[in-house]
Formats: sequence, structure tokens, C-alpha cells
Amino acid sequence: MARLNVLRSQLSSLRRSRASVRWSTALAAVGVAILWALIGIFLIDWALSMSVVQRVVAMAIGVAIVVWAYRRYARPLLAQRESDMDMALMVERQQGIDSDLVAALQFEQPEAARWGSVNLEKAVVEYVADFSRGLNVWEGFSREQLIRRGAVFSVTALLVVAGALLFSRHFMVFLSRLALSNRHYPTRTIIDEVRVNDTIVAYGDKTVRAAYGQPIDFVVRVSGEPPADIKKVELRSSSGAAHPIELKADKKAPEGQMVFVGDLSQLVDNTMYQVFIGDDWTEPAELQVIPLPVVEMKLTPTPPAYARDAAAQADPQSGSHRLAVLQGSRVDVEINCVNKTLNAATLLLDKKEYPLEKQDADGKTWKLPAKDSPLARIEPLKKYDLQIQVTDSDGMHLPHPLEGHLNIRADRPPTILATVESQFFLPDTGIPEITYTANDDYGIAQIQLDVEVIHQAGAATDEKTTIPPIRLTKDKPATPILRSKLPLTGVYRLPLEPYKLAKGDQLRVTLEATDYRGDLPGETTKSEPLVLQITDLSGIMAALSDTDRHAYEQMNLLIQRQSQTGGLK
Repeated sequence: MARLNVLRSQLSSLRRSRASVRWSTALAAVGVAILWALIGIFLIDWALSMSVVQRVVAMAIGVAIVVWAYRRYARPLLAQRESDMDMALMVERQQGIDSDLVAALQFEQPEAARWGSVNLEKAVVEYVADFSRGLNVWEGFSREQLIRRGAVFSVTALLVVAGALLFSRHFMVFLSRLALSNRHYPTRTIIDEVRVNDTIVAYGDKTVRAAYGQPIDFVVRVSGEPPADIKKVELRSSSGAAHPIELKADKKAPEGQMVFVGDLSQLVDNTMYQVFIGDDWTEPAELQVIPLPVVEMKLTPTPPAYARDAAAQADPQSGSHRLAVLQGSRVDVEINCVNKTLNAATLLLDKKEYPLEKQDADGKTWKLPAKDSPLARIEPLKKYDLQIQVTDSDGMHLPHPLEGHLNIRADRPPTILATVESQFFLPDTGIPEITYTANDDYGIAQIQLDVEVIHQAGAATDEKTTIPPIRLTKDKPATPILRSKLPLTGVYRLPLEPYKLAKGDQLRVTLEATDYRGDLPGETTKSEPLVLQITDLSGIMAALSDTDRHAYEQMNLLIQRQSQTGGLK
């Protein structure tokens, strides 16, 4: 085998060179197809400013062209596989040699000893070994196709590189647009930045979300040539109606910068917007409306325990934003968002904030916790102004806080009225009957009678004696007389004998009613004092009317006659 090493080396070198030429020729063909496909896409895109969908279609067509070029010009070359035997056959055909080269290569193999005459095989091998030393295996080898395709590829690549260098901005934009961005090819006026409500919108392709009813501000910064005529933001609603907003130069812009501003008074529906300035424009983008939270507030008053029976009979007013509640009541605050999830809720009262607590997994119901609540027990008699503000899952707030108002109603004092039929009484046998009526809006804790004795009325040496009060109701304040049993009416017979009265003395009788307020001290109201005069029979007679006096005299005469006859005991 060593005798044919020179031949084998030459054939292997030829095989590798042919394979290299085939690969280079195939790659050159594919490269030319790719470059011209890109050039075609660029020219069409630059001329027509294709949309994203159109660019995708154009790139798909370009890929199809490259695939066709590969299959037509590259795959046949890449599919070829050649061995040293193939090279030997090709050299034989190229130089008109008989099959000695192939035979010598085959006879040199170890298994050739079983094929026939060993001497003949050696003779052929030796002949070819001597003959191959002067053999030119490269005769007929050509690189013409490679040179031709390589030249086309080189010229095309040179054009592309020169164009990329001369029009670098166009080239960079083209690469960006191949990545499906919305950048535009350079124009005389260039939109550098668009801000919508302080949100930077890159080339206008970003959706901006804004709360319902919120104004929309547009700020556009441009460079290049000052725009001559077109300066607007075109809005298009979901119904298809177009509404342009004129952009005006911002007088507050820094010197040397071109900034244009415009505004939409309020956003009430999803709207597409597109900015046009000079010969530049942005891609259509959306202004998306974020619904504001719809929040309901519920105020639930709970009066003190002693007033609950009476409050239950009246309108509870729960849910109203304006309540009149009894002093000492508790007010529970609850809100419910009907359309969104809330992230936070706060009560503002007397310039102090109190956070509400979430009550459900959806985050729609929130309550003011009972612990440390400023409304757990309302004592001061004043007006309470409540404000509720929330933050929803979109970071939106109420345009105006929910407001509630609490007017604190004081527990009215009790009323009591006392009367007596006559003001004149005998000192020993007189028993005035004092009729009284007491009432209250919630309950009476106690009623007591105060008696003050004034001796020798009208004299310079008048003396006053205060009698310990007489309680007319039960001694246990824990069992008050509640509203259902009011008004309370009664008669108290006051015996005068224990007071050792004499003619001319006076009794000032006053009744006091104290209302019931649970664990709070009640308020006391006094009746107008009753002045009782102590006199003898002549005084009483003088105070009587003519009819009463005549009746009294007739009765007294009857008593005397019966006493004489023994009929009166």
C-alpha cells in the first residue's frame, strides 16, 4: 500500500479542493439570495411604510425566495459526496487513461489476494506507482462557477455595506423594523418622545390606562425641521368617529427644544390615538379607560342599652350618610365596592386617619375595626364629618371622598308636673293630695318629693326647715321605669301632722324627676314648687267660695243638731 501513497495523497487533495469549491459556491448563492431578499424588503418597506403584518408577509416571501435559491443552486452542490475511487475515475476520464488507476487502488487492498494472480496484481500496482509520479490529477479542475458567484456576492455585499454606512440611520431602523418594532425611517421632522399623562410612550405603541373622566395631556418632543403645518393628535373612538386635537407649541419648553402640547378634557371611552407632526407620525395606540371604584358607605348606629327599646320602634336610619344619633351611641362604618377589588380604605375624622379592615377574600367589603374606633362611644355634643377614601386594584382613588355626617342628639331631660287641689290646710289634720305626672324620652330612674317648712310666714324672724326628701319610686335604680310605661302618673298623700305646724306656716313642696341613662348619671328636673298655707277654719272659710261656704255652714249645722240628739259619734 505504501507504493501508491503519492497517488492517494493527490486524489485526496483533489477531493477536498472540489468539496471546498462546492460548499463555497453553494454558500455564495445562498448569501446572494439573502442579501437581495433583504434589499427587496427594505425598498418595499421604505416606500410603503409597511405595517407589522405586512412586514411579516414580506419576510415570509423573502424566506421563500431564499429557500428556493438554496434548493435550486446550493443543495445540488452540497448533496455531492466523492471518494478517492471517484477521483481516480474522473482523472481517468479527464486524461483518457484506461482503468489502471482504479485497478491498482483495488489490487492494493488486503482482500485482493483472493481475487486471482498475485503476480499480475503486483505488476499493475508497480506500473501505476511509476506512472502516477508524473501524473497531473488537477488537470480539468475549475473554480469558474465559484468565482462568478463569489463576484456577485461580493458586489452585493459591498453595496449593502456602503448603503449601511451612508444611510446608517435607515439601516438601524430597518434592522429594528425586521424585529417588528414600530420605528420609522428618518423624516425631516423627527418625533423623539411622546408623553401621555407623564407616561413615556415609545414611538406611540404603548397602551395608556387612565381613570374614567380623567383629562389626558399630550406632550410631544420633536427634532429636525420645524413642522410646517401638521401638528395634531387624532383620536378615534370605538364607534369609528375621529376627533383631532390640535398641538400647540409649549411656551414653557427650554430654549432650543421643540415641544408641542395638547389635551383631552376627559376620557370616557376606550380610544385609539395617533400623533402626526410634520412628516413624522406614531403608530396607533390605545387610551384605555379604567373604571373608577363604585363604593357604597353604610353607617349603622347602635344607641346605648337603655335607649335601644325606644330606638327599635323608630327608623334605624342604617345606611344613610347623614345620621342623628343619641349621645353615647356606637356607630359602625362599613363600605362595599360593587365593581372592583380594593387594596386599602381609610376613614378621615378630625384630621386623623383610621384604616379600615378587609372583611372578605374579594377585598370588596371593608369595616372600621371596633378596637380603637373613634366612634365606639360618641360623647361630645358636636357634628362629626366623616370622609372615606379608597385605593383599588388599579391604584385608582375616588375622585371625591365619600362623606358622612353625624349629628349628636342629647338625651332630653325629664319633665314633671305637680298639682294640688287646695292651698290651705289645717296643721294637724290636713293631708294634701299631690298629683304628679312625669315623662321622659327613654326612662325615669326615680322621683322624689322635697318638702321645705317656712315658719311664721311674713315675719322678720322667718325660719326654714328642710325635710329629708321622700322617694316616690322604688329604691333600686336598676329597675327604672322605661318609656313603654311612661308617662308615670300618681298621687301622693302628704300627712302634715309630723311637721308640727302652726297657723301662718308654709310648706314648699317640690318634686324632682331623674331620667335613666344606663351607667351614666341621669339628669334631674324639678317641678314648679307648690306653696301650701297652714291656717285655721276661719282661714279656710275665707278661702272658700260663696257656694262652698254655704254648703260648709249647712253641713256644720247638721253636725251640731246630731250631736245634741246623740246621733253623731
